[in-house]
Amino acid sequence: MSARLFGPILLMAAALALAGCESAEERAEKHYQRGLELAASGDIDRAMIEFRNVFRLDAGHGEARLEYARVLRDRGDLGGALAQYMELVDRDRDNLEGHRELAELAMKAQDFETATASVRRAFKLAPADPVVRALKATLDYREGSDRPAALEMARGVLADAPGSVPANMVLIADRMNADDAAGALALTDAALAAAPRDEGLHLVRLAALEKLGDEAGVGAQIGRMAELFPENPGVAQALVQWRMREGDAAGAEAVLRDLAARDPAATEPALTVVRFLYETQGPEAARAELDRLIAAAANPLPYRRTRAGLDFAEGARDEAIAALRALVDGAEASDEIRDVQAELAAMLDATGDAAGRDATLAAVLEADRRHVGALKLRARARIAADAPELAIQDMRTALAEAPRDPEIMTIMAMAHEREGSRELAGERLSLAVEASNRAPAESLRYARFLLADDRIGPAEGVIVDALRRAPNDPDLLLTLGQIHVARRDWPRAAQVAELLRGLGDPAAGRMAAGLEMASLSGQNRTEETLTLLRDLAGTGENAAAMAQLMQGYVAAGDLDAAQDYLDGVLAADPASLPGRMMQAGLQAVRGETEAAEALYRALIAETPAAPQPHRGLFALLAGQGATAEAEAALTAGLAATGGDGDLSFLQAGLLESRGDIEGAIAVYETLYARDSANPLIANNLASLITTHRSDEASLERAFAIARRLRTSDVPYFQDTYGWILHRRGDSEAALAFLEPSAAALGDNALVQYHLAEALHALARHAEARAAFQRAIDIAADGPDAALPQIAAAKARILEIDAPPAPAEAVETDG
Repeated sequence: MSARLFGPILLMAAALALAGCESAEERAEKHYQRGLELAASGDIDRAMIEFRNVFRLDAGHGEARLEYARVLRDRGDLGGALAQYMELVDRDRDNLEGHRELAELAMKAQDFETATASVRRAFKLAPADPVVRALKATLDYREGSDRPAALEMARGVLADAPGSVPANMVLIADRMNADDAAGALALTDAALAAAPRDEGLHLVRLAALEKLGDEAGVGAQIGRMAELFPENPGVAQALVQWRMREGDAAGAEAVLRDLAARDPAATEPALTVVRFLYETQGPEAARAELDRLIAAAANPLPYRRTRAGLDFAEGARDEAIAALRALVDGAEASDEIRDVQAELAAMLDATGDAAGRDATLAAVLEADRRHVGALKLRARARIAADAPELAIQDMRTALAEAPRDPEIMTIMAMAHEREGSRELAGERLSLAVEASNRAPAESLRYARFLLADDRIGPAEGVIVDALRRAPNDPDLLLTLGQIHVARRDWPRAAQVAELLRGLGDPAAGRMAAGLEMASLSGQNRTEETLTLLRDLAGTGENAAAMAQLMQGYVAAGDLDAAQDYLDGVLAADPASLPGRMMQAGLQAVRGETEAAEALYRALIAETPAAPQPHRGLFALLAGQGATAEAEAALTAGLAATGGDGDLSFLQAGLLESRGDIEGAIAVYETLYARDSANPLIANNLASLITTHRSDEASLERAFAIARRLRTSDVPYFQDTYGWILHRRGDSEAALAFLEPSAAALGDNALVQYHLAEALHALARHAEARAAFQRAIDIAADGPDAALPQIAAAKARILEIDAPPAPAEAVETDG
């Protein structure tokens, strides 16, 4: 037997020896060639596997890396392609093709920093290359330091390569920037003759036609683009919008239905039709379409789920929850079912069923601990429960699954802000802007964050970048206008107001008027402001403008003009609630308190659930010193309105002033459960807990609530946070908050007492004594004189002033 085996064994050993002689580089090359063959035959998935095999054997194989990046780029995975191109040029800084293609892709992704670095390197490698020169001209023109040189370079490229799209784009952009839309259109048409299917050129042609106001040309251009680029949803959306502008809702619907019919198995195009019907014809039309889809679909679950969401949004909450439970109960576990469970948890959360939400989320995450939707909802709940660290853990897990999800980054920002890490919150909001490709919602959120820190310049940059992608977004335009008003740049504010008015939307028109009013007020042009407000308020159509107008009259001391205006409003509509509320308010200002009280009570009788008359009556009675009547009115208002938030806030203040601290804390706890993000409620709750409770659990709860306040420059917030730090034993750190608070609130006895206690704990007795004395002096003969803290301050002064106890004699031997 051994003789017979010897021959095969010898042959096998020889084969293994030969195989061992083949190097890793040679095997990598074979995988590369096989990948090229598969790609050429259209088998892209297997080609990608072969390219990845190359990298396992030879990470520096530039040709394979380049091909792999191109495959990713062509499949639409821009992020993956960018990563591969960057890996390529990091390993081979002289790879011209890699730098060129990386620059082109980075520009498409709006990553101009990466694009600039690659173009600069490519230009050093091949300064005569027309593609490189065109890219350099594009970036130089965008940067703006020497646009004439950039234009000259672009013209030079076109002399050598007339079909260069980037070079043509530079010249076209220059004409558009010069408001020469006709010139831009002529250049675009010439460029399209050489590159008739270039989507970017078609887009700038559309922009030029829009700027020229050629509506017929715009429609024809969008129709042409729809033929050329049928797979581009943006083009289809533009066609829908154009038809809607033309008043052709049926034509817009037909476009959307045509898109849906191309792939009947795809749910998203069909749901787009549903959303369109909801917006144009109302919920019943959307429900009818969903019912048709449910009846016809092989998998009706997505449509049933959407119908439940529609019912929930329209107020049929119990029915919607029941519908989702029916989809989940007894269903076989799957990703789709877990998505439905996560949506059910969100509905339960919205209805206040925290226990149901938590149980549903636990079931989802037990089956899939990385379910992004469930993690997001749990993180939001944890933030509301003052557990931001746990929320951040959830979002880190979710980020591993969806690294470019802007909502994850936004939730992380909320968590960082809740724990008091404002700088980290800003970083996350900035990343959300980038991940969303400068979408309006994320850009607005970050800009408002920056504005809250008085960082007007960076905020303006964020808004301007977002407007490049969404030039007609009214909220972006409004914020830009508000920035101009803050800078007292009245001409630019006026320009933005005109842009808003030009959108032709009533809401945008009101925004424009608000900007104009802010500009006039900022310039102290009082009469013009009041004239504008009169126009806006009309005869009661705009309640907000009415209120501002009345405030303006009162501030100017022109009560007769205010009454004349209200007489006109009530003549047009005697039952007007805002008009009669303002009438009662004006009567109170005039001192006609009996008439004002009677009117408030009449309004309460007519509309008992409306909180405004209850608030007005309480303020009127409290202002007159009628404490018992005011308290009775407040109690009745809370009962009638189901615990209105503003009335509850007033109730907490009333209880506190009466010495019922635990009652005030209970009200604030209710308000905090409704809205734990409100910093004023958080401050007041934490302050009362820390000032009036001494147990360790209460102190830690107050700290969890208040730590978001550590970056605030609001004196009351500084006092709350500083006092909590002192109570937790860190008096040195507390001074950084208590000292500026005491300086700003020099007439507040409790604030001075808090500073004094921290100084005393640090044995800074002279400073502490002075602060204790300030607290006593401020409280003297006032309602604060009976506070236990004032008695404690007096005791501290006696303690500080007491002579030191004599040292005991120490006996010694002999």
